[in-house]
Amino acid sequence: MKKNKIIAFAIATSVFIISIYLIIDKMETYDKQVKNTSVNIEQPEIDMGILEQGKPQTVRFLIHNTGEYPLFIRNVVTSCGCTVPAWPKEPVRPGEKAEIKVTYSAKNTGRFSKFIKVYCNTYSGIAELRIFGDVKDM
Repeated sequence: MKKNKIIAFAIATSVFIISIYLIIDKMETYDKQVKNTSVNIEQPEIDMGILEQGKPQTVRFLIHNTGEYPLFIRNVVTSCGCTVPAWPKEPVRPGEKAEIKVTYSAKNTGRFSKFIKVYCNTYSGIAELRIFGDVKDM
């Protein structure tokens, strides 16, 4: 019985390792096929001004694909869980613009400054955004 558990564990571990390998291989193949493009962010920093505590606010960043190839936004990561991004999952064609929405929760009073990293197929691989402002108890 113990021998069967060891064999089952070994098979499960092997399947897991092979799955991870295949995922990584597919990601590397994808990265090699996607051409780099260039972008222009119209306003990479947005002053949200004074916000009322407990009332989330959303801002929009416009990202313009100024390159020759489609822009693929792979992921958008914020510096804290109080900031939630939303972005288009479909490619942005050359010459077109896309909107990245960022919602700040405004749970805590005081000044804030939050960074947003946009992982995409630009030459640097990352576009950086920032929101800042002040939350007041009104």
